[in-house]
Amino acid sequence: MSYTLEIQKLLLKNEKLSHSEDKIAQLKQAIQIADVNKDLDWGYELRLNLISEETNLPYLIDSFPAFAWMLDALESHPERFDEEGCLWLYKWTATAAYSYADTLYEEVEKIFSDMKERVLKNGFSLRGYYSPLIYWEILQGKVENAVHYLELQKKEKRDLISDDEDYELDTQVEMALLRQDFDEAILLSNNFSHKSGNGFFPFATHSYMTYYLHKGKDNRAEEYFKKSITGLTNLDKSIKCVVDCVSCLINYAAHYQTKTAWELFEQYAELEVKSMDSMSFTFSKNVLPLLNQEGKIELNLSHKLPYYREDNLYDIKDLYSHYYNKAKELAQRFDQRNRTDNFKQLLQKEIDITL
Repeated sequence: MSYTLEIQKLLLKNEKLSHSEDKIAQLKQAIQIADVNKDLDWGYELRLNLISEETNLPYLIDSFPAFAWMLDALESHPERFDEEGCLWLYKWTATAAYSYADTLYEEVEKIFSDMKERVLKNGFSLRGYYSPLIYWEILQGKVENAVHYLELQKKEKRDLISDDEDYELDTQVEMALLRQDFDEAILLSNNFSHKSGNGFFPFATHSYMTYYLHKGKDNRAEEYFKKSITGLTNLDKSIKCVVDCVSCLINYAAHYQTKTAWELFEQYAELEVKSMDSMSFTFSKNVLPLLNQEGKIELNLSHKLPYYREDNLYDIKDLYSHYYNKAKELAQRFDQRNRTDNFKQLLQKEIDITL
């Protein structure tokens, strides 16, 4: 059987799969076949598909080596491959890179420099480039820098590698929330198109609004909590940022709707285990208010969790210690990498509120 036929059969089988993890496994088989047969064209296209598929997940395992291979192919055979096709994925790779605490600061900066050069070389505006850069500044606690890049982004023309309007609107709302301009955030949030392909927006935005309005002692948090719960109902729980958003809802519900908070914890705690470090930190930090109590509780949790118990009976203080220690360890690693104390401050604020 021709190896190209083997690849095509795997791709046809892939079309019938519904879970990204299963699709990625098939694509890796196809990539191996292409590489063994030294077929660069198939190798490039299959890796493009693999990265696109992994963008749906809350973790990054195979995209880094796949993208490095693609960049090397572009450098070695510039006449053979279309560089424009991978620029959209460069944004995802950059975001994922700084979302892992072990990625060196210099490596992150190098990624942004290379991405900017390639974007301009191919005749695109910097609108898409600014999207991951804004969140890189937020991750470091440099909100003023993020605001600066957001204003620059608005001046750039929209093109094929720009994020869609709902994604950009979500960023604008988050910036308003970080500045505690809640009226502006609410005004902006009314402009969603509700056309997000996977239903992620405006659910994600409403979740962040619930969290920040609550922290700002704004009673309107309850309204957005209800909207978020409604939006969560039909959402694919494996979408990459769902675990981030749900932790915001758990944080709020821990104070007002404990039963709902525990239900969300049961359903989504498993996703944190394989999430990128930044999401794992946020989840671990945000569940602390729920876990800051005495006693035992019966929970139906996944066996994939490191603290899983067959009897389903958990000491709540043990759960608190697990997530506090995880958040503290990640905060130290991120702050050391970022050369700031932003993560330490975020964790301390949560502890101060919890106590």
